[in-house]
Amino acid sequence: VTLVVWAVLVCSIILMVKNSLRMRYDSPMEAIVGIFELGLENGARILAVEPMVALVVGGLLGGLIAEWARRRWE
Repeated sequence: VTLVVWAVLVCSIILMVKNSLRMRYDSPMEAIVGIFELGLENGARILAVEPMVALVVGGLLGGLIAEWARRRWE
């Protein structure tokens, strides 16, 4: 969950910088608020079924592989 939040934040910052280079914001404060607006939009997209399934299945597979590797090299 933490990685997803950080990924959304970083992607929102990158999109804000791209938008600010296109002069879409009138002030720096508007650009900072734009980060959170973009974060909410992107966060809503993640709550769809397909990304959630991918995150859960990927997390389960990653955990199983990590457990297998721990037992093998212990």
